[in-house]
Formats: sequence, structure tokens, C-alpha cells
Amino acid sequence: MKYVFFFFSLITTTTAWSQTRKLDEVVGKALLQNLQIQLAKNELAISNNNNYLGATGALPTVSLNASDVQNSISINQQLNNGNTIKRDAAPANNLNVGLQASVIVYNGRRIYAQRERLEQLEKLSEEQLRFQIQEVVANTSNRYYDIVRLQYFLRALRQTILFSEQQVQIIESRKEVGLANQADLLQAQIDLNQRKQELQTQELLLQQTKVDLLNLLQEDPTSAFIPADTLFDHKNTYTIQQLIGGISNNPQLATANKLVQVNEWLVKEATSQKYPTLRFNTGYNYNRNQSAAGLFLLNQNFGPFAGLALQVPIYNGSQAKRQEKSAQLATTSSKIQEQNTRQFLEASIVKVYQAYQNAVQQITTEQQNFEMTKSLNELVLQRFSLGQATILEVRAAQQSFENAAFRLINLNHAAKLADIEMKRLTGQL
Repeated sequence: MKYVFFFFSLITTTTAWSQTRKLDEVVGKALLQNLQIQLAKNELAISNNNNYLGATGALPTVSLNASDVQNSISINQQLNNGNTIKRDAAPANNLNVGLQASVIVYNGRRIYAQRERLEQLEKLSEEQLRFQIQEVVANTSNRYYDIVRLQYFLRALRQTILFSEQQVQIIESRKEVGLANQADLLQAQIDLNQRKQELQTQELLLQQTKVDLLNLLQEDPTSAFIPADTLFDHKNTYTIQQLIGGISNNPQLATANKLVQVNEWLVKEATSQKYPTLRFNTGYNYNRNQSAAGLFLLNQNFGPFAGLALQVPIYNGSQAKRQEKSAQLATTSSKIQEQNTRQFLEASIVKVYQAYQNAVQQITTEQQNFEMTKSLNELVLQRFSLGQATILEVRAAQQSFENAAFRLINLNHAAKLADIEMKRLTGQL
């Protein structure tokens, strides 16, 4: 949730970027650059624009109608007094002006249902925007900590290379006094070269991962990037009950819930079509008919009017009934989808919680293994320099150190990703 507010605060501020990047800074810029968030913001703006009283018919409609028709007519009139009026091409004018206003007094509470539906649609768009923000925060955080993980891999490989170089130096010194052969030296140099190649491969992977993140931030892919955060920080004390309870704040579940409410109001809108509609109409009319010939040379009338108009639906081909049935089916489907989303999220949060707990519990033991393998390497190298250990023992100790370092890094990385996923599932990012 903190990144939602952080995102909106960054819209009006700028940040001075340095080579060393904190996660909050990286996530903030990713939020500003993400196109999906921009689309979600536009959808929210559309929903907000559509959510007003005029869209529901609650506001009166006012119209002005006017017409001015000039005619040239032929007249042939016989009056009851025996006179006859006969004229060709007589000019005539017909002027009509009307100002009318109409407002719905009652339509089966359809206005209220439409108003509530538009309100829920706007809230649904807000949840969709929040969902996109949460996704960007989670994806950016995962990429960020992947870079951190690869950097730790490089440190472990450099330490292993340091052990291998010491091994080569010991063998060279022993070979000079005739206590080691050329085969041992060649094997040690091969092992050293292999680890250097592994280091180069990891460095390439690290650089490419940085390029992916910089591209996400729309920055120069060749610029330096040094993460400031660490993997070795797991202070959260979650309980499974708290996490399951926090699912109610998940934007996916909230979106599903809003969709249910939208469909429920659609049912009420469809039901309202069965009820009569009562309108109040008022206005002011002005009519003038003028002719150069005929019985009436000028006929003019004007004045206000007011009245009620009642429309009672009797039969419309069962359209209202079918629309109501379709809306009810849509509501049922959306409720099933909401329940399915909840079950999926609950299952996901339990699995992620188990993964987090498992990783955290293993970290303590693996940290001890790492320290012991490091001490073992130093001890074996000392024994090897005194001729009390074989090259196979040295290689085994080095491999144990490398494996323990990689396991420790991967466990911390897994715990960090699980922590991010738990926050995403509970809407806390």
C-alpha cells in the first residue's frame, strides 16, 4: 500500500538519481514509466467522467425548438356569407418557438440503481489501477533482488577463486622442492580457469539483468547500477491467520467484489423497467401564423404550459424480463468468480507462507554451514601446504564452500521473494 501513495507523490516531484539505488527509488520511477498504469489511470478518468447525475436521467432536460417557414400559397375559400376569396401566390409565414423542460418524477428507482452502478464502476477502476501498481511494485522488486542475488554469487565465486589461487601457489612452491608433480599443478590451474569462466558467465548474466531493469526504468542501458539493499533481512513475523485475513485487501478480490455489486445493480435497473415512468413537463410556446390572403390574416397564440406524462409498460416483447434474467445470471457468475478468486488467493498465500517459513528456518543452519565450509577451506589449505592433505580433499572443500554459499544466497533470495509475494497477495505493497 505504501507504494500506491509513493506513486502519486512522485508525479509532482523529481528525484536525483545516483549510481547506488534504493529499492523505493527504483520502484517509484518504474511506477511513473509503466504504460499499463497509465492505461489504468485513463480508465479511471473515464469512469469518473461517466459517474455523474446527468448520466442517470436524474437531471431535467431543457430544449428550445424554433421554426420560421415562409410559404407562397394559392387560396380558394368560399365563406358561409356567400363571399369567395381566391388568390394565387399569396405570401404566408408560420413562426413557432417553444421552450420545454422535462424531469423524471418516478421510474421504478432506476435512477438510483444507475447512480449506484456508476459509483461501483468507478471504484472498480480504482481497484484495477491499484492492481497494476501492485504488479509493477512486485515485478520491479523481484528484478531488483535478482540483481542483488547475482552480486552475492559473484562475491562467493571470487572467494572460491581466491582459494584456488592459493592452492596453485602452494602446489608451485611444493613443486619447486620436489613435493608435487606437474599433474597436480595442471589440475589446479584447470580448476582455477573453470572458476574464472564461471565468474565471467555470472558477470554477463548480472549485466544483462541490470540492462533489463534499466530498460524498465527507461534509462540508459549502459549506465551503472548498484543496488543499496540487501537480501539478508527477514524481520517480518507473519501468522497464517493474519495473511488469510489480509486477502480482503487484495485488489483482485476487491475487483471481483465490485463486479458482483455492478451486476446486482444491473438486475435492479432491469427490474425497474416493469414499473411506470412519470414525467413532469413544463415550458412556454409561441405560435404565429400570418397570411396576405384568406379568412385569418393573423393568428397568434402564446403562453406557458405544465403537465404530467405517464408511461405504463404493458408489453415489449419480453425484453425487460430477458434483460433481468441475463443480469441475474451475470450476477451469479460474478459471485462464483469472486469465490474462485478468494479460494485461489487463500491457497496461494498458504503456499507462499510455507515457502517463506521453510526458507527462513533453513537460513540459520545454512549460515552455520557456510561459516564451517569457509573454515574448512582454510584448514585444508594449511594441511595441504604441510603435505597432510591431498588435492582431492582441497577440491572437495572448495566445492563444499561454493555449494554452501550458493545455497545460503538462494535461501535468502527465496525468502525475500516470498515476502514480496505475501505483501502483494495481501495488498500491502
